[in-house]
Amino acid sequence: MIKNKEAITISLLIITILLVFWLTYIIHNKKEESYVNCVARMVYLQGKIAQHLTLSFTFDTFDSSGVVHIEGVQLLDGMNKGFINRNIHFTYKKNEDNFILSSTEVRTIKGESINQDDIQRTFPEFYSTANSKITYTISRQKNDGYLFLIAGTPRFFCEK
Repeated sequence: MIKNKEAITISLLIITILLVFWLTYIIHNKKEESYVNCVARMVYLQGKIAQHLTLSFTFDTFDSSGVVHIEGVQLLDGMNKGFINRNIHFTYKKNEDNFILSSTEVRTIKGESINQDDIQRTFPEFYSTANSKITYTISRQKNDGYLFLIAGTPRFFCEK
């Protein structure tokens, strides 16, 4: 009878320890997967305007929100016309690989010197005006990055 009680106690202890390790593993992996981060570097050309840009995306998969930080310089005929430095906060809806991003707030950060008209002329409205939308197809690539497309046309590659 005592051996049965000891065996049950030891079994329960082993099961409890395994359960704690399993839950710790699940919680740890859930935290890592709740945020997706990537960085895209690009040069955007439109007529005589060139923009050297870095876009840093963070997607919070837990509450379907995120932020994209844009920083860079705008050149006109090779001359520095100003700097861009802003955060666009957004919510998103996902349907397979399609993401509809809705800007909730556009915050300019100290040092931004490009006027709003220039930004609206060269960027989609999502990047300059709150309550605007943009739809990206985001395709995960084998090299741990993401390809952002609009209407099937690649727009930029975002590195993890």
